[in-house]
Amino acid sequence: MDKLEIIKTNMYEALASYVLEYTSSKSRWTTRDEQVSVIEAMPEYLVERVFRAISTLSIEGNVLQSIAGMIFTSKDKSIIWDIQLGALVLAVCQHCGLYDINRVANDKGSMSYLVKPNADLVEEGLLETDLPLDYDLRPSIVPLEYSDPSEHILGHKSNALMARSNGSNTINLDVLEYLSSVGYGLDMEFIESTLDNTNRSEGVSKFNAKLRDMAKEYSTRPFYFEWNYDKRGRIYSKGYLINVQANEYGKALLRFYQPREVNTRGNEWLLIDIANAYGLDKSNWETRLHWTKDNLETMLDDTKLGELVKTASDKLLFKQAVKEYKYYLQTGKSRQIVRLDATASGYQLMSVITRDEKAMEMLNVLGNIKRQDFYSLVYDRVRELVQPRDRDDLDVWLEAKAKELDLPKPRDVIKASIMTSGYNSVATPKTMLGNYYGVFEQAIEELASGPIRLKEYINSLYEPRLYHSWKLPDGHWAYVPSLVTKTHKIEVKELDKSIKYPSFNIRCEDNEASKDNWRSLAVNIVHSLDAWVCRQVITMLRERGIVVSPIHDSFGVYANDCDELRKCYRYTLARLYKEPILESILTQVTDKPIDIKEFMKGEYSEDIYNAIRSNEQGYYIC
Repeated sequence: MDKLEIIKTNMYEALASYVLEYTSSKSRWTTRDEQVSVIEAMPEYLVERVFRAISTLSIEGNVLQSIAGMIFTSKDKSIIWDIQLGALVLAVCQHCGLYDINRVANDKGSMSYLVKPNADLVEEGLLETDLPLDYDLRPSIVPLEYSDPSEHILGHKSNALMARSNGSNTINLDVLEYLSSVGYGLDMEFIESTLDNTNRSEGVSKFNAKLRDMAKEYSTRPFYFEWNYDKRGRIYSKGYLINVQANEYGKALLRFYQPREVNTRGNEWLLIDIANAYGLDKSNWETRLHWTKDNLETMLDDTKLGELVKTASDKLLFKQAVKEYKYYLQTGKSRQIVRLDATASGYQLMSVITRDEKAMEMLNVLGNIKRQDFYSLVYDRVRELVQPRDRDDLDVWLEAKAKELDLPKPRDVIKASIMTSGYNSVATPKTMLGNYYGVFEQAIEELASGPIRLKEYINSLYEPRLYHSWKLPDGHWAYVPSLVTKTHKIEVKELDKSIKYPSFNIRCEDNEASKDNWRSLAVNIVHSLDAWVCRQVITMLRERGIVVSPIHDSFGVYANDCDELRKCYRYTLARLYKEPILESILTQVTDKPIDIKEFMKGEYSEDIYNAIRSNEQGYYIC
């Protein structure tokens, strides 16, 4: 056994021994048996995870409480318990010689405890020091199974919902398992060319040579992501350097592993995908196709492509989409993940729920002739509401804010204000819009009165509770704590008496309901609804044998499957229009019957229901 394995073995044995003996009355752990059960149930992969986490710290060190909070998330326990257990692990690791823990003063004079890898072990090459903490969160080489939710609790900080899964509060494991069966591949040529590029302004700088080394492990075989839910039911893929929900560069690296034949319609979607990445995603279908076809010769010429890349909205995604189109021309097959995004999904869903036909048209649920841009419509209406003599001042204000916030154009200031106000924020839109916030409110009310009135009604229903929970139509439960934040002091008994092991304060949710948390209810309900839409679409695609790569309200599929994806999405919108799904949620939240008919902009119409389902050319997801 080499030195590294000896250290790992000693770490595990010391941790188990210490927990068995630890009976401090000051411990916030509820019982000694619970401490023991956590350690005894600790699988080998978790020991490996802990070891990798502690061996990938920067040479400068990291603050102890931050590391402690990242190591464990346990089943049915609070963050306090988790951090205590994480701090205990660090104590054991220090005792085994992996760490040095130093007490230092910061610039303000307060004391912190820094955790640093043992210098001797670093010098011997046994510990790496230049990797992110979550470097170990790599894809799997085999599809994962989700037969038991408890298997996916320990070590997953965000998965509060899964921790509460039981016989009555269930989660949709079928969706997670299906997503985890999707095989991905990496474009090694793309990785090599971009990593060697000295221009780091496109986000490449955050990826170093470790990405190249890791990517080589997956260059000749498919790999699979692990997926989980947050408390609202939103889906996330796990991973650090490689991730479905990464930035533009990270997305550009990924493709489906298995190439598939492309039919005539699939070819059109590949061309639309190129146009979307270039920045024509607000144009109609015909414009996108014509532009791509008109510029295809230039794109296929490597000596000329660079000029188009310079003017593209998403440069790396555009370059990658063109590269994959060349692959299609050579092979007749495609590996491209063609992504289609919903338009202003929060407002879109609420317009459907309230049967606000005017808003549904502006949000592309109804009508199939012109691609409506809700954000631009609000922007235009704000300019109309401002006195003509003041419009120049408005333009100057929005241009200055766009520059300050690093947004492409003034319209995007309005977009950011709409998105934050839709999530019940007032302070952020007021900061962005200044004296023009009033006309902004008026414009939103005129164009989307149904969603606005509904949001305000949900706000009025809020009652302080420890948590809110509700079941969605697919049986999936959302669980949202509604607690005050308090400061707690964490104390961990040291193993090595040569140092005084630190105590530190953390801020976390406590078991007392907050009276000031009312803004979160509407936000969380809308997020749970868009999560249900996502799961519903995935389930329908699974029934059709179509693989999918989701990012909340964005769905990636093979080019041939785009039309079927859009069909599944609009069928789900139609169901949301027809069924009293929100009433059911609000009844569960308030424990009393809720009827939102007074907030409906119209009665149920079979014609509208069918119009949503038959809107084949619409821009609801495009």
